[in-house]
Order: sequence, then C-alpha cells, then structure tokens
Amino acid sequence: MRYKCIMLTVAMALFTAYNATAQKKSAPNKQAKPATVNADSVEVRKLTDAAKNGNSEAQNTLGTYYYSGKKVKQNYDVALKWFSMAAKQKHVKAIANMGLCYQLGRGIKQDSVMAVKLYKESIKAGNAELVKQREENVAKNKSAFDINLLADIYYNGCGITVKKNNELALKYLKMAAANNSIEAAVRVATIYDQAKMYAEALPYYQKAASKGDAVSEYKCGDYLCNGKGTKVNKAQAAAYLDKAAKKNVPNAMMMLGDLLYKGDGIQQDYAKAMGLYKLAAAKNNPVAVWNVGIMYKNGQGVKQNYVIALQWLADAASKGMKANFQKLLNEPNVEIKNGWKNTDFYSFVHAMTFMESTTPDYATAVKELTILEKKNIAVASTLLGLCYADKSWKKANEKKMMAYYEKAAKADDPYANYLLAKLYFEGSNAVKADKNKVVECYEKASEGGYAPAKCELGNLYFTGKIVNKDISKAIAYYNDALLNGYLSKEAADNLASCYQQGLGGVKKDAETAKEIAKRGKVGNTWTALLRGITFEQKN
Repeated sequence: MRYKCIMLTVAMALFTAYNATAQKKSAPNKQAKPATVNADSVEVRKLTDAAKNGNSEAQNTLGTYYYSGKKVKQNYDVALKWFSMAAKQKHVKAIANMGLCYQLGRGIKQDSVMAVKLYKESIKAGNAELVKQREENVAKNKSAFDINLLADIYYNGCGITVKKNNELALKYLKMAAANNSIEAAVRVATIYDQAKMYAEALPYYQKAASKGDAVSEYKCGDYLCNGKGTKVNKAQAAAYLDKAAKKNVPNAMMMLGDLLYKGDGIQQDYAKAMGLYKLAAAKNNPVAVWNVGIMYKNGQGVKQNYVIALQWLADAASKGMKANFQKLLNEPNVEIKNGWKNTDFYSFVHAMTFMESTTPDYATAVKELTILEKKNIAVASTLLGLCYADKSWKKANEKKMMAYYEKAAKADDPYANYLLAKLYFEGSNAVKADKNKVVECYEKASEGGYAPAKCELGNLYFTGKIVNKDISKAIAYYNDALLNGYLSKEAADNLASCYQQGLGGVKKDAETAKEIAKRGKVGNTWTALLRGITFEQKN
C-alpha cells in the first residue's frame, strides 16, 4: 500500500513542480522537479527491477526520480526514457510527463507542438486532473502556454474527458489572443463569424490580418466589401484581398477579380482581373473558369479568341456549368448583352457543332464560317481550313486548307499557328517537314494563350525532339499550360513524373504528382459539350 501511495504522489508531484518553476521567472535557478519522495536506494533498485519487468507505474515513478534528482543523479535523458516506456503502455500521467519534457526541452529538443499533442493524448485517455491543474495554473500565473492548451481542448473537445465547449473555448481563446496568439484570434473571430456576430468578429480578424494571416486578410476584405459589421469600403477591402490573393487564397482571388472586372470601388483593370481568375481557375474554381472563358469571348484584358473562350467555357461546363452555357445560347442578345443568340459567337459555336458532330456536316459549317470570315474574324479562317483538311469530306482540299491556315496565322490566330506546327512536324503533300517552323509556330500559338501549344512545346523540351532537351524549360511550359486551363495527357504524365522523381529542379512530391496526373485530358475539351447542347431555331 505504501508503494502505491508513493507512486501516485510522485506522478502528481511532477506537474506541481513544473508550475512552481516554469511560471515563476523570479526564481530561474529552481528547476522543475517532482516533490520529495521518501525512498532509499533499496526502493530505487526495486523500482528499477519492476520497471525493467514492464511495470508502467514503476517506469513512470522512476522517471520522476531521474527528472527531479531524488535518490538518483538527475538525468533528464534517463527520465524521458522511462516516461516513454510507460507511455507506450498508455500510462496517462507518463504521457503527460513526456509532454512536460517536450515543453521545457528536458532530455529532448524543445517542441511545443509535440508537447500539446502529448498533453491532449493524456487528457483524451482520461487525465482530467491535468486539465484542472492547468486551469488553476492559468488562474494563478496566466501561463500563455496553458491558456493556448485549454483554448485548444475546449474549442475542439478532447475525447470523452473534455467535451467541446464554445463558452469556455471563447474565454481562453480571448485570453490567448490578448497574449498575441494569432491562431487564437482567428478562432475567436470564427466563432463570432459562425454566429453572424460580424461586429464582434472583425476586430479579431483585423488583429490576425495585421500579423499576416492570409485567411483573416480575406475575411477583412469580405467584411469591408459586403458591409459585415462595418461600413462598406471597397478600396480598403481590395487592399486586404490583394494581400490574401498573393498568399493563394482562392476566394480572395475571386472577390478581388470581381472588383477589378467591374471597377467597383477601385479602378477597372481587365488584365489584372483575368490574371486572378486564372489563378483561381488553376485551383479548380468553376466560376473562375467560366469567367476566363467569358473574357476571352469578349476580348476583355486579352485579345478576343473564340476558340480559347470555348475551351474555357467547355471546361466550366464539365465542372457543373453546362446549364449556364445552354441558357446563354437560347437568350437573345439584349442591350445588357447577357445572351448570345444571333451574335458572332453564337454563329461560331453553331458552326463548331456541325464540325464536331459524330457525322460532321462541313458544308453547313463552311456556310456559317464564311460569313464570319468576311467580318475578319481570324478563327473563322482557321476553322475553314480544318473543314478542308478532313479527307473524309468529298470537298477536302489541302491547298485551300493551307491558304486558310496561313491567312489566319498572319492575323495572329494561335489556333492556326498550332495546326501549322503539327503540319510542319509531320510533313505532308502541302508542306515539307521543317523543325524550325514547328518551334516557331508553337511559340506563336503559345504567346497567343493557346494552352495545347504550351503542352506541345513542353513535350518537345521534355523528350529532346527537334530541340535540346531541357526539363526545367519543359516544366515552365507545362505550368503555364496548367495556368491557361489545359494540360494534355502526355504533358500531365511528364509533369507528374518530374514531381515523382524530383526532375528539373522540383522537389519530390508524390501527392502533387498524383494530382497533376489527374489533370491530363485527351483531345479537345469542347467536343463533348458541343455534342450535348441544343439550338433553337434562328429568328
């Protein structure tokens, strides 16, 4: 019985000693140690034998002896060893004692994150006494570490020992925030935000934002943009959103992009809006993908290009926005220009459906495209060339094909340059193979924003075909293609292998490699869309 009392006294004493030393800066020479235990050398030998035989209580008690230096020479390394052995057997106080070693850097490198993890593990296993002790410690000494620990366990809950308690969480989180804990400030703000208490949330978001927290910067922008808990100030909102966008917060990219697109409270800038939408699109935001497509259709911030527009819009449709596409095809082109019906873009899409159908109707497509070509729409010339390129059509004509391609290329149509590059690579009756022309045409197409051309350039540099092999350059083209909304299957596989193997200066990253491989696409993105839409009769 005496033996059990000693062990319980020692296990409890370890935390009492910590409070007396870790929190009182006025006594730096006094080290944290368990309370005095009346044990002689015989007892220590008995404890050691029991500990070696796997007795977890003995292991934990022996650890406290070595930690404190009672009856043995103080040795934090040995103390941690015994604590660790007991902890492996789920001894809840030994787990907490390990946390103390990590917290103070005793016998191991100081690691507050690991300390918290071990304390939470101990509490979850039933060590409610630790919670009570830390609460008392906060009341007496306002320990920043303990405030954050308590805030954490009450905010998230900790097994059945400590249930989630927003009231207590808020109490300790506010205390932690007052001690300049950014994480605590964000959590306080989140609690108020979820309760729609925006005026109470804003100061905490602002506090965290002032320390560079990206999510808080976005939230401040959102609040100021929409008048949540404060007056609307879109110029100030834009400043917050810009900081968050630069830290890769997709929602911030979208909101700032919308402000720039509309010129709402800040100077209108289509080019910057486009850049932000593309960044958000690269993170698979379907609205961002759609917005980029619309801007290419309208020529806002970029040179107007119906093919690239269709590529983006088709991608958005595959992400759940097909109904939007169909609706706009059916709506008249009224003054506010919501609808596409009876517009050049409508005619372009209509012609493309005849070309992309399972049984192409090139004759009808040519009629519509000819009308567009007469309006000097360069891509119409490119599509006319494609019609005459298909040998299954009785009117196929390579000379006409080349004439249309070259005409469109002179007008800087990227799709035409892309198709010419393929011809120069393979050679045909119409044109001789020319590796210099291949690179030249792909580069022109790439500069025009056509992502498949970027993929092909990447493939050339990855494999060393007709150019000097350069993996770093290939990666740059692949990443640019990804930012521009399309990655071919070959390009995706090549880029994935770079991350899988750590090629071209990138770090090995299996998860990134896996994600990139999924982004690979086969063929044109618009084919499936065009085969699934319907057209109303023209007025």
